[in-house]
Amino acid sequence: MQRPKPHARTRLAIIISLIIISVALLFQLLGLWRPFRIVIDTITQPITNTFAGVTRWVGGSFATLGSLGQLSQENTDLQRQVSEKEAELARLREVEKENALLRAQLNFSDEKDLDLVGARVIAYSPDNVRRNITIDVGKADGIEEGMAVVSSGSMIGKIERVYDQSSDVFLVSDPEFRVLAMTQNGRAKGIVRGQLGSGLRMEQVAQNEVIDIGEFVVSSGSDRVPKGLPIGKIESIDRSDNEIFQAANVKPLVDMQRLEIVFVVKG
Repeated sequence: MQRPKPHARTRLAIIISLIIISVALLFQLLGLWRPFRIVIDTITQPITNTFAGVTRWVGGSFATLGSLGQLSQENTDLQRQVSEKEAELARLREVEKENALLRAQLNFSDEKDLDLVGARVIAYSPDNVRRNITIDVGKADGIEEGMAVVSSGSMIGKIERVYDQSSDVFLVSDPEFRVLAMTQNGRAKGIVRGQLGSGLRMEQVAQNEVIDIGEFVVSSGSDRVPKGLPIGKIESIDRSDNEIFQAANVKPLVDMQRLEIVFVVKG
């Protein structure tokens, strides 16, 4: 059997299409298309509704994802702002603390009529035996060896070495430190030195001198150290009738491990 030629198949398809279109138009004109449309709508409506629902869900999902992305960005921005505010608050607190220390030193300077040079502690000695700190003032600021160093109105050491922009401070808590001192009330004279561990020691106090527990110890004046700088407070007394001298344990007025801002006494 001979198959239809391609041109014949094309003409047949065109004729069938025209017939279908003609029948559809005829049904439309005669009003006979309505029943078919109702049936088609009934069949396709659930599919259309489902497709519309899926479209709305997809659109809503993208909208939700967009909202979540925006919320995430806003949360990041808020966290950054909070961090900035916390850093600013910490800075202001630090400034307030330093200002309080400065005011205390200025009042001390006015009371004692001293010329003070402020300095920051930039390094601590890592040695457990030698106790010193490094401060950020030196020859350029008129600092010289032997000058007394105070913090919160109390003597904490002397300048040991001076560089162009920095200096080493020999702390009063060092076992090798020595300074002439006296008790504030009884005016008993002796030598204050540091001790291993903690605390200070006032030695070579004559037996006939009166020392009271709780009495303040101040510098008696020597070399570059002015008279009357507070050093510590008498904690206990070691006295023996068989000894020429008596001694006392002295508690420093400043925690040497927490020094931040100090002042060099120039005169």
